[in-house]
Amino acid sequence: KQVYIPNVNRKLVRLSDIASGDLTSGPASIERQDRGRYIQITAALSPGVGLGTVLQDTVQLMTTGETAFPPSVRYGFGGDAENMQDLVGSTVLALGFAILFIYLILSSLYESFITPVTIMVALPLALCGAFLALFLTGEFLSMFAIFGFFMLIGVAGKNGILLVDYTNQLMAEGKPRAEALIEAGKTRLRPILMTSFALIAGTIPVAIGLNEASKSRTAMGVAIIGGMISSTILTLIVVPAVFTYVDRFRIWANKLGSKMTSQKSDQVDVKL
Repeated sequence: KQVYIPNVNRKLVRLSDIASGDLTSGPASIERQDRGRYIQITAALSPGVGLGTVLQDTVQLMTTGETAFPPSVRYGFGGDAENMQDLVGSTVLALGFAILFIYLILSSLYESFITPVTIMVALPLALCGAFLALFLTGEFLSMFAIFGFFMLIGVAGKNGILLVDYTNQLMAEGKPRAEALIEAGKTRLRPILMTSFALIAGTIPVAIGLNEASKSRTAMGVAIIGGMISSTILTLIVVPAVFTYVDRFRIWANKLGSKMTSQKSDQVDVKL
């Protein structure tokens, strides 16, 4: 009450003469963004909890039940949560372009838009194995795990390429489709297993995490190992079956195209 403040005439007056003071509580600081007041809440993750799970529970807490925000209150995420949302969108776009480029390159090499479909069947098989390995080991879908997905996209197709390419060579020599697939599987089994086991063995140290600094990268190793195991095993079973149906469709499409071409050539234009 003994504090003096200047008035309009720049003279000091006692604060108790013009105001009454009451002791109360209030915010230490007021922050504004986009012409509105906002409150920033920060937190750290507990061990064994994923950021995606926390975000999902937080959104549910703010939008449903008794704790739901009124319509006049907006919310948004920042920091690692915002980076994760941007990362997921960028990853989906990058994976889509990667698959598209692989398909276009294989189409140009095989001079066919149908044959690359057989090889690209191994890509979802590898990703399924990677997700299953992350689930069984308790690892989270981190940035390093996404790096492992990109590596799998480029490597998982090599088993299908070895198998399909040799099958096409045998069929070009005159062998039936079924016989060519069986012989290609027997001949290419050894190089497929050698390359897969070599990659898995080289990735084991990354998946183990020998020290605290490398434990953050264990998800990448786990994803690569799980994807390679699933793609190697399932490629030898799924790719030959898919190749049979795709090759039948290719033969039917070629016959249909040649039939339509012959019908057009048999037509005679008559002018009156």
